[in-house]
Amino acid sequence: MVLGGVLFLLGRFLSDTHINSELGEKGVDTHDISTLPLFTKGLTSIGIELDEIGHHSFSPDGRYFVFTGIKDSDSIPAKTFLAKISTGEVTPLPGILLRGFEDSQVVVLFKDNDLLLYDTALGTVENISTDGNIFAGSLSPDGRKYVFNTLKGVVLYNRDLKKTISISTDQFDGATAWFDDSIHILGFKDTGKKIGDAGNARQLGSWNIDSKNFTPLESNPIPIDSIRNVTWIVPGTVARVNTGWDDSSHDYLVNIKTGNGIDLGDTSSALMGGMKDEPRLGLFAHIMGYASDKDTILTTSLYRGLNKVTSTILTPRYIREHVQIVDQDSVLYIRKYLSLNQTISNVALVELNFKTKEERIIKDLELNPYNFLSFDIHQKIWVVSSKNKFFMGKLNYE
Repeated sequence: MVLGGVLFLLGRFLSDTHINSELGEKGVDTHDISTLPLFTKGLTSIGIELDEIGHHSFSPDGRYFVFTGIKDSDSIPAKTFLAKISTGEVTPLPGILLRGFEDSQVVVLFKDNDLLLYDTALGTVENISTDGNIFAGSLSPDGRKYVFNTLKGVVLYNRDLKKTISISTDQFDGATAWFDDSIHILGFKDTGKKIGDAGNARQLGSWNIDSKNFTPLESNPIPIDSIRNVTWIVPGTVARVNTGWDDSSHDYLVNIKTGNGIDLGDTSSALMGGMKDEPRLGLFAHIMGYASDKDTILTTSLYRGLNKVTSTILTPRYIREHVQIVDQDSVLYIRKYLSLNQTISNVALVELNFKTKEERIIKDLELNPYNFLSFDIHQKIWVVSSKNKFFMGKLNYE
């Protein structure tokens, strides 16, 4: 949809989806992140003036770090920057970050109704003209195609030919999670059935971007047909299907090969950061949201594929945001205490250990309207932001 610049900048609606690189991939840069001036000396030391840091994340391969921010006095207050971990060099990027850093080959930006693909290795920019009514897309595993969803259907951008191709023409169609062959992509298609305010019903299946044909899933365990997003948990096998309309949210995990699935139930309370896909590990974390009633049972669960690995009960009256999966034994998130009179206090970076069933405070944070957390799964490095400062540290289990 048309981007609300500042809201997208702050990362409140950024979600993690398909990750193309494997955790065990060769060549991941092992440079000591803790020595980078960006983290040790602050933004002003490298000539960057921001009033508040917004969304930030590491690239899947751990080589880059992208961050956004706002400078209120500038004519264009929203800024995006890319840091190269091996050198510490920070490059301003020419647009607003469209989504999280989902593919190490490109950073996807938005500017003046154009999609921009910034090539991380070459430092070049490709402009894709649109009318502004777009949803974020994803890069194919071979790096040659970028598919994105619009209010006019699914669109393919061919990086070799430098042109766009219409795959479908219906606003309720979507293609979101690539298969390894870079030809098929998991998504959904309009059935023509009206479902009230949510528009038309959609069926789960895969698109062939060469033939433009859609093949429905043979056995579909999802009773709700207001599908709005599909992401991989285990690439090529297990997907998370998000359904709902407006503020409602209902999720399923589906094995697309067998047609088996599990119903995760209503996930509306986790939309602000309590769900995390980690396809590099085949894991998915679901953290239930805030409850003011001390007797309300809040649980967090971790799934490997369709199997629940572990779960534990959480203390109510805390907001938990920006969850990051460390491994099958722990997750990180920012935790805030919300009193009955809606006052926030005790903001902290917290690790939940599924073995001990305990939350451990890693760092107390300054009370601030907006904090964000990112995590490098390779080096086990966490980075949190507060106002215009970064704080970082490393998890050590030795």
